[in-house]
Amino acid sequence: MSTIGTIGPAMTSALFGGREYSQIYSTASVGMAIAGIIALPAYGYIFDFTGSYTVALYAILIMLILNIVFIILAFNNKNKIVEENLWHE
Repeated sequence: MSTIGTIGPAMTSALFGGREYSQIYSTASVGMAIAGIIALPAYGYIFDFTGSYTVALYAILIMLILNIVFIILAFNNKNKIVEENLWHE
């Protein structure tokens, strides 16, 4: 849980710079809160229907892999923007 408080702001500024940081980070924070509200009951429903958390754990594993892929793509896109001189501190 502590990484949400440290990695989120660091990645936001690393990917988007300082310009309009508060608007970008606040949008990401709301997304994380909504995901938490939806995810926890969903895990409970999965357990109720299957009798196991295995399906939920596989779903989490898939989401983690997708997250890694999307972060790599985001930083690659940032590098293109920096090369074109479109990225501002």
